[in-house]
Amino acid sequence: MSIESSNYGQQLEKPRPVEILLHFFRHDKKEKEYLLGEKGENKDYPVRLTIEGKENARSYHNPGRASQSVAFGSPRARSKETAALHMHGEKAMLSGNETQEEFKELMKELNVATDDKLNFHLEADNAYVTRAFEEHAKGRLFEYWVTESDTDIVAANDHESTSYSITAANVAKIVKKYLTVSERFYDLANNPEKDYEHTMERFLGSHGNTVECFLAKVIEKTEGQDRLWEFINAGNNQSIDFSEGFDLAIIQDGNTTSLSVHYEKPAGDGYDAFNFDAKIPISMIEEIINEGNLFTKTNA
Repeated sequence: MSIESSNYGQQLEKPRPVEILLHFFRHDKKEKEYLLGEKGENKDYPVRLTIEGKENARSYHNPGRASQSVAFGSPRARSKETAALHMHGEKAMLSGNETQEEFKELMKELNVATDDKLNFHLEADNAYVTRAFEEHAKGRLFEYWVTESDTDIVAANDHESTSYSITAANVAKIVKKYLTVSERFYDLANNPEKDYEHTMERFLGSHGNTVECFLAKVIEKTEGQDRLWEFINAGNNQSIDFSEGFDLAIIQDGNTTSLSVHYEKPAGDGYDAFNFDAKIPISMIEEIINEGNLFTKTNA
C-alpha cells in the first residue's frame, strides 16, 4: 500500500509542459469611422462597437476557455470591448450605454486591461499621416503600410505616429514578455502546492493594420516575399477583418521553449483562402523588435 502510494505521488509530481496561448485579433464593427485630424483621446478613443459588432464578437467565444484568462486592449474602447466579448461571451454584459467611467469599471470587473502596444497612432499633422489616410480611402492601406510607411515616417520626421516596423515590434514585445513568463508559469503549474492549470490564455484586442504587421513579418521571414504578397492580397488589401486574428502558442517544458503561429482566412469575394501554420525560432522575436528599434531610434 505504501509503495503504491509512493509511486502515485511520483506520478503526480512528474513535470508537465505548459502552454501559453496568445490570441491577437482586430476589434469588431465600430459605431463610426476614425477621421483625419481627429485627436484620438478626444474623438476616437471612446468609440464603441455597434450592436452587430457585439453580436459577432460574442460568436468568437469558446465556453471551454481556460480559467486563467486575462484580456487586453488598446486605450481605444472598441478593442477592449471586443476582447471582453471574445473571452467572456454572454457573460460580458455590455449595453453600449455606459458612461466612460462606468465602462472603465466594467473592464476592471471583466479582467480587461490596457496595453498601448496594441494601439496605433496617426494623430500627427504631417504628410505621412495624410498619405496614410489617402491610402485608406483607396482601399490599399495595408499594402502601403507594409511597403512604404517606414520610409515615409522617417521622411516626415514624425515623432508621434506608428509605422509597419514600429507596430510589428510592439506586438513582438508582447510575445517576448510571455516567453519570459512561460518559465515562471512552468514552475508554478508544476508545483503541487499551487493550484494552476497548465494552460494560460490571453485575449489581445487591437486594430486593423496593427497586429497583422507582426504576422506579415513572420510570414515573410518564414516563407518569403511571394507568400507575404499572398497575405497582403488576401482580403483585397483591407487587412484582417472584424474580430479576425491569429493565434500564437508558447510551449515550455522546463528545458526548451517552442513558438508557433496559426492563421486562417477563408476565401472571400475576389480572393483565395490563406492559411499559415508554422513553428518559428525564438530569435525571430528579437529580430522583429530590433527592426522596429531602428525606426523608433530615428523617430524618437
